[in-house]
Amino acid sequence: MERLIVNVRKRTAVRRFLALLAAVAMLFLLALPQPILANTPSSSQVGVLRPFATLPTGLAAEGLAIRGGHLFIGTISSTGGPNGSILVYDKSGDLIHTFNVPGYPVVGQVALRGDSVFAVVCTSFSPGAGGAVVRVNLRSGNVTVVATDPNCPNGLTIDWWGNMF
Repeated sequence: MERLIVNVRKRTAVRRFLALLAAVAMLFLLALPQPILANTPSSSQVGVLRPFATLPTGLAAEGLAIRGGHLFIGTISSTGGPNGSILVYDKSGDLIHTFNVPGYPVVGQVALRGDSVFAVVCTSFSPGAGGAVVRVNLRSGNVTVVATDPNCPNGLTIDWWGNMF
């Protein structure tokens, strides 16, 4: 019985020693200079902002969604045109597709679900401007109105089950 107690005490002491050694090693590693970013150009450092893509003239970015390395950007037209746009950029920042949203020059937040991109859209920012949520089919580009609002909606998200908020 004494032998069993001694073995348990030795194991406990070894475990405590190893835990202490691991903690000291972690503190030592944290105290070392971090060479990960030391020799990299500033454009690739984490936390450094850089231009990614250039929007067409007359458009400002509003909503953003990402899927499969593609950026979907809702835009606001400053030219007063009758149609809005959802722009799609690839990983290099090249514009690869434009979805037109007829009758709504203000395209705000966008959200992706299945084979569609949903967007909150408005006729303008003036008081009483009407708005809606539209669905754009990613394959065909067809735009359908999902819901209307007498005001300009500002925000959109879709949960795991497909509920839209």
